[in-house]
Amino acid sequence: MRPFTKMSFFTDKNEVQKSATALGYVPHAVSLIASYLQVPLRYPLRLGGSCSYVNDNIPPVGPRTLDLSWKTPLSAIVKPVEFSLFLKGQDTIRAAYAIFLLNKLGKSVLICPLAK
Repeated sequence: MRPFTKMSFFTDKNEVQKSATALGYVPHAVSLIASYLQVPLRYPLRLGGSCSYVNDNIPPVGPRTLDLSWKTPLSAIVKPVEFSLFLKGQDTIRAAYAIFLLNKLGKSVLICPLAK
């Protein structure tokens, strides 16, 4: 049996740098368009150039969720999880999910009924 190796989207360092640059510009553009159209962002962005992040409010999974009463506020349950939008040194699945969230965010900003 072969040992598990960490997979990547790209094998060339130049491609990784280009993707990091593109993944830095896209969140900035989405943020600017959302502020211009006055559309709230469902997934908050932390802009940092080629090291940008997207946050997702994921409810916890496990036995703790069963112990909550109806009086517990949702903000106490849901904790934001930060996903990096750069590929270098990151888990491929988390990076792919971050790109998926960015894609959903871009679609929601451009299709939002508030933007019309």
